[in-house]
Amino acid sequence: MTVIFLLFACDEPETAYHSIVLSGNESILMGPHDSLKILNDGTWCVEIFFSLDTLIFPENRTLLSVVQGSQTVLSVSLLRDSVSYWHLLSPSDTLIRAVVTDPVWNDQFYLMALNLNYDESRIELWFDSTRIGTSSSYFTAIPDSGDQMSFEIGQDALDPNSLGWTGLIDECRLWDKALHSELISFHRFNPSKLTVHFDQEEGDAGLMGIWRFNTNSGLLIPDEGRYGIDALIQSPSGTIPRSTNHTRPL
Repeated sequence: MTVIFLLFACDEPETAYHSIVLSGNESILMGPHDSLKILNDGTWCVEIFFSLDTLIFPENRTLLSVVQGSQTVLSVSLLRDSVSYWHLLSPSDTLIRAVVTDPVWNDQFYLMALNLNYDESRIELWFDSTRIGTSSSYFTAIPDSGDQMSFEIGQDALDPNSLGWTGLIDECRLWDKALHSELISFHRFNPSKLTVHFDQEEGDAGLMGIWRFNTNSGLLIPDEGRYGIDALIQSPSGTIPRSTNHTRPL
């Protein structure tokens, strides 16, 4: 009897990455774009799924900044004992210390949603399913069609008093409308789903940009939305660590 051994080469399964690791020195840049005002006449929402390093988390870590030309016009920061955000969209600097106090940060992922409605002169800041801050004021410096606008996650390069973000960034979304509370809550409980799973008639209407950090290399993150605004990871080392961790349903 002749015995034939068949050898098969088995490739190692490719690691499924879902997020990137920010250590305080890196950031994610979306833009510049001609204007955020063209998004439904200045009404938009940014959603970010994120975690934070609770062991080294000091005061004033910047999660999101919105840059117009050479100045930051809106910034969201997390502090050890509270959350704050400020903006330059009114006649003077406006700092809002959100109503949440003594938050219990842990190693889980959170959802930040920032609504801006130009017509109603209103900014809303949400964490998970809770609205923790609202600002209503007369806007005087809303971007015009000729302005160059950028979103930056993890840094406020124009504020020397802020520190870079330390934690994971899972997914970012840009909408050309303000999201209602039911939808924000739905996204937190169902992080892998978009509006089409919540309201079949609405579909994914209003979703302009979506960035998923599930590639295994490179610093350019393609925009899977309608605008094609690719994200660039800015890293002094020229690389960025990836993680298999991701936001899980509640």
